[in-house]
Amino acid sequence: GTRAPGEAKTGGKKCDCKSSSYRVESMSFREVYKSLPTRELQKEYKKQFMGKKKKRFRAKRKSPESVQLPRYMTPESLSKSLKTTLGKLSKAGGKTFDWWPNTTHKTLRKTAYRDVKDIVLSFEEASSMCDHFDCKPELKTVVTDPDQLDEGVDQGEPRVKAPRPSIVSILGHVDHGKTTLLDTLRGANIAKKEVGGITQETYCFNLILGDSQTETPKPGQPHKQQAGDPKPKSSTLEASQPQQPSQSSSSSPLQAHPPSQIPSQPLDITFLDTPGHHIFVNMRDNAAFISDLAIIVVDCDEGIQPQTWESIAFATQHHIPIMPVISKLDHGVDVDIKTASKVNALAKELTTAIENTGKSFEYPQKHLSPEMIKPLPISAKTGWNMHSFRTEISERLCGLEPMTTLSSSAYGAVIEAFREDSGRGDIVTLVLWKGILKLGDYFATGSTWGRVKQIQSTGDKKLLDEVTPGIPVQIMGLNTLPEPGDDFIGLSEDDAKFVAEERMCELAYEAQHRLESNGDFDGGDGIRGAYEDAWDETKTKAKATAEGEWEETYPDQEDQNLHIYDRASDPNYAPGSKKKPHRVIVKADSQGTLKPLVTTCQEPLKDPETGKETYIEVMHASVGAIKKRDVLLADAGGASIQCFKTRPPAKPTQELIKRMNVEVNHFDVYFDFLRNVGVSLR
Repeated sequence: GTRAPGEAKTGGKKCDCKSSSYRVESMSFREVYKSLPTRELQKEYKKQFMGKKKKRFRAKRKSPESVQLPRYMTPESLSKSLKTTLGKLSKAGGKTFDWWPNTTHKTLRKTAYRDVKDIVLSFEEASSMCDHFDCKPELKTVVTDPDQLDEGVDQGEPRVKAPRPSIVSILGHVDHGKTTLLDTLRGANIAKKEVGGITQETYCFNLILGDSQTETPKPGQPHKQQAGDPKPKSSTLEASQPQQPSQSSSSSPLQAHPPSQIPSQPLDITFLDTPGHHIFVNMRDNAAFISDLAIIVVDCDEGIQPQTWESIAFATQHHIPIMPVISKLDHGVDVDIKTASKVNALAKELTTAIENTGKSFEYPQKHLSPEMIKPLPISAKTGWNMHSFRTEISERLCGLEPMTTLSSSAYGAVIEAFREDSGRGDIVTLVLWKGILKLGDYFATGSTWGRVKQIQSTGDKKLLDEVTPGIPVQIMGLNTLPEPGDDFIGLSEDDAKFVAEERMCELAYEAQHRLESNGDFDGGDGIRGAYEDAWDETKTKAKATAEGEWEETYPDQEDQNLHIYDRASDPNYAPGSKKKPHRVIVKADSQGTLKPLVTTCQEPLKDPETGKETYIEVMHASVGAIKKRDVLLADAGGASIQCFKTRPPAKPTQELIKRMNVEVNHFDVYFDFLRNVGVSLR
């Protein structure tokens, strides 16, 4: 029953590694390796097997004669294109560039080529490295210009031109009546339901205007009449007729429009309601860039405010027609002489502001005509002159007649990006300018890509199979969240991945060369070495500062060793000071609100009661509810977590917060965040 030396378990034959009799096709390498009786035979078999595998590997890794490369790429993607290893590419980089990390190959393998993977190469730099592999590089480009997307359509396919819904943005200062104006148009009551009574995100909805049904929402978007809601427009139409101006004000630049009929053909309009606070400047800029018409709302009592000037600048910079509106005239213009003179003076000031700003940005002269920039007085609360407002919008949009190409690739812009922790994941709100987007289509937006898994309308939350231009929808199926204002392009799977990776590398390349221009990116240390040098410099400055402050504290002491400098007793190093800021982790509900909050935290926050300044350092910022990694990071870095309009964390995460005693603050209104973050940290 015993087995002779050299005899295999299967078949009873002796194994001879020099012959092929031991190779059994039905057995794997591990099975054959374990069947060999002695250690010497196992080593010899492994050596022969790995030698054949390396030969096949080398034959497969032969570099091509030519390769297509993007404008920016990582060494890892370049090595895959050249069909070579990252180690060989790193050796070629060391021979080509003086700044390439001179870390030994053994160390690179231990660290999984960490220093090399952090580098981003341009096409010119990659072309120099291709010479070492006898490969000819070619620049690969993917059409992302909206003017050139129509050229990619087949010549035999007709280019269908069709009208699309107009996009109208409502801009202005905070609490000037923007949301109330839109509530009156669609018969909703969003203004009273908002937290704090102010808008803190960009709302978008579609509305049909121009027939008897436009006074109520679109079919599928019912709004129940509640206490405090505006009355249906069909019942207030006669009451909202504009009052005829008096003879004394006939020459005034501000006049209520005469009664006229709205065009019989209904107009499909997409409205964008933007917040008016100064920290949401990017939302107003994006809305003005996307829209076809910008309505500037000005409060008759407060007049032109900083965000009013800002909104006018955004519209004129993007060459968008402006329709100025003076709001909150609940009793009309001619209620008394004082009100009439005040409103007329505001109308002249507003007209002059648009003209002067338009000259700075080469605003088209056709948009600066007196009829185009003449302010319109209204009252959204009482409905005064709202009929003229609807007439004016219809006349303006009928003159614009925006057209689109349905046969081209889908192209649009991102309005908002957020994350739903309930299971839907990353979601983006967008509106298309051209093309049709369908379920299953691949796309690239900003520096990310994805595939359309779900399309949902923003109004009635109805699931759609496709979306046409001008209709705001929510798309699910992204890899990561883009930034509001990024372009949205429908592409093939390979092109979408290519564009997203190229844009991501372009952003990293600019940051990498900022370090190089400052002298921090020197040869031998790579990008991580630059950060290490900066950290060493920071520690040196801190040590010199501490010694200098010790000399100021004890100028008569000759021996500094007798007295140790106590930083804790120094008010300059008190918690929340400039030299020792509070560390925070910021969590927000969307990308549009996250960036303004992080930007605000970079400046010192003042206590409204004492006026004391509190300095804050943002360790991490992300969208969504608090996760386990956020709690661990806060505990390790001694930071607190500041949440803005986020969902409560999961129960395991809440238990972890209590166990680690991490401070967490929740805010639903932005001015509470700005006013109370510094106070809560102290």
